[in-house]
Amino acid sequence: MRKLQIEVPPFLEALDSGGLGITYYLDLQAGAVIAVFDDVDDDEDELRPAVDEAPERYRYIDPVDSHESYRWMEHFAHSIEEAEVRGRLLDALDRQRPFRRFKDALLSYPEVREAWFRSREERLRAYAEEWLMAEEIEAELVETRTVESDINRSG
Repeated sequence: MRKLQIEVPPFLEALDSGGLGITYYLDLQAGAVIAVFDDVDDDEDELRPAVDEAPERYRYIDPVDSHESYRWMEHFAHSIEEAEVRGRLLDALDRQRPFRRFKDALLSYPEVREAWFRSREERLRAYAEEWLMAEEIEAELVETRTVESDINRSG
């Protein structure tokens, strides 16, 4: 049996979506990530009935919780060698609205900010692999699917 192919960008977006008013599902037949908007009436939402009618086909994607995201930021901040930058990031995490303050602090350090984005993506990818294993889904994460791979799966 061929492994389910899941595109990385929408899957990571779903895992990183906590509290955005969107519920994500993984289509276990097509490997697609399905977004169901929480504030849309059922009459206007074409995807919600499909998910409700075939629960065995769609798996709810539980986003990374805020405690885990906070730990990722904390770990990253501690990994910074430059004391001033490390101190500023850790200080941001000790204040109210730590997520916003952490992002604001990164704006002053473009190279560190880019390193944070790389670190966050690596952690999200690892989390994605762990999630798939925990859900017992045999899948391959791919950067982008091609039309050819879609044709091969449907035939």
